[in-house]
Amino acid sequence: MLAGEFRLSLTATSGARAGSSAAGTLRLRPFGDRPPPIAAAERVRYPLFGATDLAPAAVGAVTPGEVGRDDPAGPGVLAMEWERSGARAITLRLGADANRAGPARFDGASLALFVTSITPERFAGRWESGGGEQRAGGYFCADRVG
Repeated sequence: MLAGEFRLSLTATSGARAGSSAAGTLRLRPFGDRPPPIAAAERVRYPLFGATDLAPAAVGAVTPGEVGRDDPAGPGVLAMEWERSGARAITLRLGADANRAGPARFDGASLALFVTSITPERFAGRWESGGGEQRAGGYFCADRVG
């Protein structure tokens, strides 16, 4: 699946930083024997966690907490996989505050990468971010490096 090390690139097509790009390293790994910080729900699971050194603000994105936190109890990046209309959907949620146990977050900052294409060497899709009056979005790709 998406476990491994990648070169992550985001390009903004909307928002205050439209036309800008940012890149960084993304590392994803399985939880192994550790439980994910959020309990799985019907048709939803959290197979991977990790961190990135990408600077979201460079593309006008906002995040709930650190994206570089590599802690399974509250990771900077959390992979969510669920079944939607009979197909598998994968989203990477960025921001440690949104990726830890506790009450579900329904407002505040958010940054999510929606995966639309996967090959053994890369995955890609679109991203959306928002918080307060700030909104941004665009496309991303992640090329395997390790």
